[in-house]
Amino acid sequence: MTENKHVQRSAQTRARLLEVARVLFVARGYQHVAAEEIVQQAGLTRGALYHHFDGKDGLFKAIYDQLQCEVTARIDAAYHAESDPFLAFRASCHVWLESCIDREVQQVVLIDAPNVLSWEAWRAADAEYSLGDIRECLHGLAAQGMIPNMGIDALTHLLVGGMNEVALYIARAPDAHTALADAKRWLNVVLDGIVTKTI
Repeated sequence: MTENKHVQRSAQTRARLLEVARVLFVARGYQHVAAEEIVQQAGLTRGALYHHFDGKDGLFKAIYDQLQCEVTARIDAAYHAESDPFLAFRASCHVWLESCIDREVQQVVLIDAPNVLSWEAWRAADAEYSLGDIRECLHGLAAQGMIPNMGIDALTHLLVGGMNEVALYIARAPDAHTALADAKRWLNVVLDGIVTKTI
């Protein structure tokens, strides 16, 4: 087998494991899916799973990262669609909350990840995907005089913590769409309360 064919086959194997496991994890939750079921449905061997992901935990982390990247891309698109920096920030926060009614995000990112990755690892991963971007946005707003320039790091953690908590609320709510609408209205109240310019 040539090197290119080997690389292609390896990529296909990896993609197949991700595809099958993502469907199973979303449908039943991480704890209720066995590694053997994943490889059987994928038509692969347990060795392939351990070669590409070092086991079920590694496969879950890859799916978590995959979903976070997809959500981040939607957030970035919403941010860049607005010309006003404050409205752009608010729109990006809305997209994060809107993603919480997505069944994949609910099960993998919000429900399973804190347990599978450990709470500390989940917090670190969340910081990697959101904390830095939000801090940067808030510093930019402060530099432009749109929000008070006082303790931006504290404000960052306040907003991230609040949005993560309301994300879990949306994910677990009997009526997620109503919970989302309520959360977005209250988020607007909070954000409008810190802005120092008329929108």
